[in-house]
Amino acid sequence: MTWTTTDIEQARNRDLAPILAHAGYKLHQLPNGLVLVRNFHGLLIRGNRWSWKAENLAGNTIDFFMTIEAKTFNQTMQLLCATDDNFPDEPASARRPSPDDDDDGHEPL
Repeated sequence: MTWTTTDIEQARNRDLAPILAHAGYKLHQLPNGLVLVRNFHGLLIRGNRWSWKAENLAGNTIDFFMTIEAKTFNQTMQLLCATDDNFPDEPASARRPSPDDDDDGHEPL
């Protein structure tokens, strides 16, 4: 599939928190406006940006799905261009820890 510059820009700028919450990630809103992605030991998001200092990784919404979920660019674009009511029910990649690994001490959103 061919993606326009506008499609890519819109996908890159989508807010991560609602997408990740829909995908089953446990999120915790911090007082400073950042959102902690639980079970990822320090992975933080704000708007369309994320940073995981422990792994020396950071990027935008497209980068998140290509790096953390190991999706291809085309898979990522298909996910991000879907309407909110039409997100795939596909589970996140095996890299996501199980809920039993939750040890960050924060309550979910």
